[in-house]
Amino acid sequence: MLILEDVSAVPEVRVRTLPGVECCLALWAASRGNNEQMSRAAVALREALPSWAQTARQRLDRDLPRWPLALIQTMYRLDSPNPRSLQEALVTQDPELLAEDLALDQSSSSLQPAALADLVRLTIKGFLDAGFADHWNGDLDHIERTNQRLERWVRFNSVRAIASVAARIFFDEDYDRLVVARGSGVEMVSCRDIDGVDIMPTYWVSRTAATAHVPGRIGLAVSCGPDVLDDSVRIERIEQMLRALGSDHGLQIVLLCLERPRTTSELCPLLHVTAAPVSRQLKRLENAGLVHGERSGRFVVYSTTIEACQMLGNDISRLAERINREVAQTMCESLSSAKVASA
Repeated sequence: MLILEDVSAVPEVRVRTLPGVECCLALWAASRGNNEQMSRAAVALREALPSWAQTARQRLDRDLPRWPLALIQTMYRLDSPNPRSLQEALVTQDPELLAEDLALDQSSSSLQPAALADLVRLTIKGFLDAGFADHWNGDLDHIERTNQRLERWVRFNSVRAIASVAARIFFDEDYDRLVVARGSGVEMVSCRDIDGVDIMPTYWVSRTAATAHVPGRIGLAVSCGPDVLDDSVRIERIEQMLRALGSDHGLQIVLLCLERPRTTSELCPLLHVTAAPVSRQLKRLENAGLVHGERSGRFVVYSTTIEACQMLGNDISRLAERINREVAQTMCESLSSAKVASA
């Protein structure tokens, strides 16, 4: 979890799309294998990998299951504007630094940094050659239009623009902070200590947020948000979270994962249900930002996103206060109209 404190003080918010970051998110979408349109396109690109790239990709998947998301850090640092320069930059990338980005544990993996760097270069090159580079070049106009729309939101209200682009980013008005629900650790950054934040929108994945850091800046790779920036955004988020809590065992799971992190197999006997419905409900809760999962070996461990629950309560309170004010105003106007009519 990333917490950006003093978010109203962030000096600059930019909107930009990097081919390296998009490449990583496409590979991650392919590994998830859901039935969304862009995920199916990513799977098709992955299946078109040449054999040498498939072998490299399979080794990475086996040793580092979340490597595409971790590699976003490298891609953000390289800051390559097009696929050709991306390949050139990867060739000169320091293997030790790359291994650090991917959190390579040499004590539990037979991979060494130099071998890891080779596998990454082969996989990315193969993915670009398999059609991702053509897809990127052909989609540049659409990318530019999306970025321009987000830039208008940023100029209007940068904090709300950031909070609107993904279900796992929450704005806590009471403490002036943004909470990005990802991973099990907690990292806190004051926006007074950085030069700016980069929003990196994508259509390859939905309900996903990934972060990257370079000196002075933080990048947020997020699925694209709604088409408008108004109160309907917040209301839709409240509805999504309440639906997830109200569906089968939703609230029970949130409470159990609040006690301590738990796996699906741990939750099943506590809820007296089988694994399939628990997995479906965890997916709903995770999509709503109420829980977040972190892979630990062969298992995914889920924790409740406490900040999201707190902000849901705050949002409901504010919504209730607004409704009460509107009702009171309507009653006053009705009484005034009645007095005028009687006079």
